Amino acid sequence: MPMPFLSVPQYPAVGHFPGVPNLIRLATAQLPLPVAALADAVGIGAMFGEQWGLFPQGSGAPIVGDSVVAFGYARDYEVSDYPIELGGFTSYNKVAQPYSVHLEITIGMGNNQFLGAIDGTSIRREFLAALDAAEASTDLYYAITPERTYQNLNVVHASYRRSARSGVSLIHVDVWCQEIRLAPAPASPASPQSPNGATPSQGGWVSAAPIPVTATPLPPPT
Repeated sequence: MPMPFLSVPQYPAVGHFPGVPNLIRLATAQLPLPVAALADAVGIGAMFGEQWGLFPQGSGAPIVGDSVVAFGYARDYEVSDYPIELGGFTSYNKVAQPYSVHLEITIGMGNNQFLGAIDGTSIRREFLAALDAAEASTDLYYAITPERTYQNLNVVHASYRRSARSGVSLIHVDVWCQEIRLAPAPASPASPQSPNGATPSQGGWVSAAPIPVTATPLPPPT
C-alpha cells in the first residue's frame, strides 16, 4: 500500500508566543516596530529608501558605502560655576559644545554609484582612499539622515575592521565627525567723518636705510 502524499509547508507555522520573534515571510510585508529595530543591521538606508552618508559641502569626495548600519549623535552643554561666600557656588552660564556624529558604514562587493570602480576590490580601495583624504583634510561635510541633516562636520577619526565571520570582502568602517564652528567674517572699518581720523595704513614698499654708528674713542688711562 503506497504511503499518502503529505504536503509540506514552505515555512513552519509559528504562533505568536513570548520569546518567539516575528519573522518576515514576504518581501512586501510590513515589519513591526521591534523587527524594524533589528533590521537596522541590514542597513538603515535600505529601510528608509534614502541615501545615508557623508556628503561634501564643497570640494571632496562623498563617504558613502553599501549601507549604514549604525548612526549616533551626541552634544554636551557646559554649565559654568563660580564660588561665592560661605563656601557656596552659583551657576551663571550654559554653553553648547560642538556636537559629534558617528557613522558605521559597510563597504563590500556592491557597486557603489559614487565610486567609479565596478569590482569589489577596487570599490573598497577607492572608498578607503576617499576616507583617508577626508580625515586628513579640513573639508566640511553634511551627514544626511531622513529626519535631519547635520552640517559643518569634519572627519576627526576613522577606523575599520574586517573578519572571517562577516566575510573578508566586507569592511566595517567607523567614522567620527565633529561640528566646526565657523567664525564670522571680520567687519570692515567704518569710514571716518574726517580724513584726519582715518587709521594709518602702510602702502607701498619700504626701503631699508643703514643706521650711522659713531665710535667715541676712550680716554687714555691715567
